[in-house]
Amino acid sequence: MLHCVRECNVALRWLMLHRRAKARKLPDKDSAPKKESDQQAVLVLLMNTAQLEYLLRKLFESLLDAKEDMWARSKAVAEERLTELADFFSGERALTRVEEANKPLKEWFASLAAQVRSLHTSELTATGRKMHHLITALSEVEQFHQIESALQTKQFLADTRATLHRMMRVLNIRDGTRVTLSVVSDMSYAWEVINDYTELMRARIHKDPFCVMKLRATFLKLVSILDSPLNRINQANSKDFESVSQYYSSALVAYVQRVLQVIPQDIFAALRDVVRIQTLELKELPVKVVRAELRVWAQLEPRHRLAAATHRVSVLTEGVLNMQTTLLGVIKVDPKELLHNGIRRELVRQLTLALQMGLSFRGSSGKAGELDGALVALAQQLEGVQLSLEYISDYVKMCGLRLYQEGMHRVVGFFVEQECNSFLKTRISPEQSRYQSTAAPIAPPATAADNFISRLVRELLSAASTRKAVYIPLESAWHDSQGRQLVGARTFELIGLALGSEGLRGTYLTLGFVIASRLARCHRTLRALLVGEARAALNRYADAVEPLSSLPERQAKLVSSAAAALTKVNVELAETVARVGTAQLLRAQTARRLSLSSMRDSALLRATLETVNVSVVSDLTCGVSADEAEGHAPETALSSTASPPPEAPTAAPTWQTAIAAATEAAASTTRGGALVGELRRFLEASGLGNPLQQVMSTAEALPQLHHALALFTLSTLAKLSYAPALGTFTPASRSAEEPLDGVTLAAGVTTLLRQAHIDVTTKYIAALQQHVRALVHLSSATQGRATEPPIEAANIVRFIGMVCEYADARCEQLPLYQCVCGVGG
Repeated sequence: MLHCVRECNVALRWLMLHRRAKARKLPDKDSAPKKESDQQAVLVLLMNTAQLEYLLRKLFESLLDAKEDMWARSKAVAEERLTELADFFSGERALTRVEEANKPLKEWFASLAAQVRSLHTSELTATGRKMHHLITALSEVEQFHQIESALQTKQFLADTRATLHRMMRVLNIRDGTRVTLSVVSDMSYAWEVINDYTELMRARIHKDPFCVMKLRATFLKLVSILDSPLNRINQANSKDFESVSQYYSSALVAYVQRVLQVIPQDIFAALRDVVRIQTLELKELPVKVVRAELRVWAQLEPRHRLAAATHRVSVLTEGVLNMQTTLLGVIKVDPKELLHNGIRRELVRQLTLALQMGLSFRGSSGKAGELDGALVALAQQLEGVQLSLEYISDYVKMCGLRLYQEGMHRVVGFFVEQECNSFLKTRISPEQSRYQSTAAPIAPPATAADNFISRLVRELLSAASTRKAVYIPLESAWHDSQGRQLVGARTFELIGLALGSEGLRGTYLTLGFVIASRLARCHRTLRALLVGEARAALNRYADAVEPLSSLPERQAKLVSSAAAALTKVNVELAETVARVGTAQLLRAQTARRLSLSSMRDSALLRATLETVNVSVVSDLTCGVSADEAEGHAPETALSSTASPPPEAPTAAPTWQTAIAAATEAAASTTRGGALVGELRRFLEASGLGNPLQQVMSTAEALPQLHHALALFTLSTLAKLSYAPALGTFTPASRSAEEPLDGVTLAAGVTTLLRQAHIDVTTKYIAALQQHVRALVHLSSATQGRATEPPIEAANIVRFIGMVCEYADARCEQLPLYQCVCGVGG
């Protein structure tokens, strides 16, 4: 058998190495099919040789383990037979009738029994020589007349010789034979050559899943590849032996996974047929069926194809699960774990492909229903993947729904993390991502255009752009000029169905990074623009209108002259407010959808988070000084003038303070900061965060920011008209470079104000109220009697109400202004 193994390995080595030699002559027409056929033959030889070596090694190891027992039994049998022969010739024991006793033969057989008793396996050479002499002596003793005529005695002698021959064979079972077998079966030459046969192995598994039993022996044969790079390291007793062994063993395990990955691929291919038949072809059975229609409702043909596909899945999984646990180098490979990792790898690939293909849009057309249609198709496709995993749960012995949710969490989280990298200075490489895994790696996007989260966010921003749509607060949706809904609650519901809560949270985070980036850019631009004449004009305007509780003369002229000097500033503010306001409204819609999902799917977790948040905020705000609490708490009441606001009772802690006051209060301690950061992450994932209350910029506030924003607001409101039916402001003309609607303007301005001290918001509202008083005073002075207040004043009061609502601020004199201007509260 060892000679046969040696011949097979010689032929295998010659064929595998010489097939890579370059032929000098041009190949024939049929060289490609012939080459593939030859490769198949070589692969069959490799698999059969590996299987033979595996069986031979397993048999030899069992013999080596049983060597002492076999030796002891054979030795006892031989000694017993020789003792019986000695007793026979003593005349005391009758095998058959003996005419007379033969004392010399009796003593001779007794001496042979003593020699057998003295044999030991430790002295191989001496023991083998003694056994050879014993066998020869037993053959020669048959020539005696007394023994030659006794057939039973001759049979005893033959059995004894056979036992001694067996003892010699047992004695020849040495550990060196196993070493010889390892040397003969060495495949260290095939480190690169074996890659030529990978696809052939995968094709054989695809054709016959049970051939993995032979492939297991082939993989064990490939372990000999590790001996070559580790030989010298082992001889030198290097400390690197373990790490190097781990490296090469991991490479071998990766190769095995690459070969066996065809099984999960075939499983998913069969599951696509299963899901298609179940969802599209099989009709749901009614409660009662008429006997005449029984054959129709049986649907035999679809059910036969369903059974065939299911059988294919069971055969594929059974082939791998029948493999035994295998030690490849220093890594123990469990077939069940190997199958699960393969399914995870294929699931990640399928999910990535579906998300990348499903969330691909044709430019920025912004057509009504295009985004929703893409999300519906993607949700249906991913639902099929989820159903297919649940279908094979019993076959692969794992929870399919959990597997799907873990895969979606990893894929969406990874792409969100990579998209957020573009906004960070310290970036996280794909290899360092906490969502990455060696068992089921996720292919990173080459560019931002290859990231489906990036495309989804860009499509949302494009569809909800102020150039195309107006936000209608009564419907919480964006409509175009023809009344068609472009983005609404249905859109975010579909995002939740397609991408799950992780996708909604990823959209929320990505929009937050977009806003932070835009705010930083706006801050740099405004700081560069507010110099020279623009800075002087803004200061002159501030000197003319302050204090804000006063009523300056020629207010309208002051506003118009200052706005003319700040034209470039207003252009930058218009672009920033449009982008930031739209993104904030999208974030608010996303948070609302997350909140609904958490109330429906995890009400207990949501209630726990609310309770913990109230407790944490209460503890943290107790440690904040009175001045800090007055300066940063968003619940502080806002006065209608520039004078300090009156003291008001502290509002009850809510989730809105978890991001602002709690973060600043806990910044002094690592433990508190970590707690708030972790709590904030859970609050955002549950939709309990208020995006309009977040501080996204730590840059120093610009001087006279409240006056610049007030002038921008007044000039923008002059271009808008209030639509009572819609409950918001709409552009009077779409010809503006950056048209704005009322809600977007309020959300954008509120976000800009939130980045500064609370006093800036107070002064901003006071500046708008000052302009309202000036308009009302001018109207009364012109008419000379009580008249209806001007529309411009009413619009400003309405806008102040919107800002107070989004800023979660209280303006005590706002009802008075609403009453004077005839605006409903």
